[in-house]
Amino acid sequence: MNLEDFIKENKDEFDNRKLPDNYRETFRNLLKEELHQEKKVFKLHSNVWRIAAAIVISLGVYMLGRVLVDQELSVEMVETENGIEKNNTKNTLALLEEESSYKRIERINEIEQIAKPDEKTLKVLIQCFLKDDNPNVRFAALRGLENHLEDAKIRNALIEALLIEKDSRIQVSIIHILIDLNEKKAIEPIQAVLENETLEPKVKAHISAILPQLI
Repeated sequence: MNLEDFIKENKDEFDNRKLPDNYRETFRNLLKEELHQEKKVFKLHSNVWRIAAAIVISLGVYMLGRVLVDQELSVEMVETENGIEKNNTKNTLALLEEESSYKRIERINEIEQIAKPDEKTLKVLIQCFLKDDNPNVRFAALRGLENHLEDAKIRNALIEALLIEKDSRIQVSIIHILIDLNEKKAIEPIQAVLENETLEPKVKAHISAILPQLI
């Protein structure tokens, strides 16, 4: 029984009759019980607010941490991109300056590891592919360009190379690439290669066998 119910039940006694002898003790106990319940409710509310405050603080710390991490990642990405760009420039300039064919191939292999070489680097690779005196350097440059065949300038360079390239290994490699790309503009240059009287018979036979895939 709570205090309110006790008063309601004994209303008549409060108004008209003498209360029981132990009414004072009963009243005090009920009053203490009511006050104790209010204290428990207040304590519960206080704990709820503490928990809510702790959650808010935790979320704030988490969000601040995310912002700081995102900022650090952004800085790292910019630094990485700047490093790649510097590496692009360094290897490109070195390739132009190298006198040793072995060193030129080494530089081309380094450039080949770059996922997105800049425009200048691709132009240098095309230049090496078309004009280098050493066929091994030209072949290495072809392999470097093969990763970027979506660029129209590179596909045009492959077609141009067919008209001037004398190394049969490189000729066949170029023709295979152009057939895989289904590059119709390469049909006439390939036929011109076949008409070259200096072309080795086995190379001519191989090209003749694969050309119908493009026609």
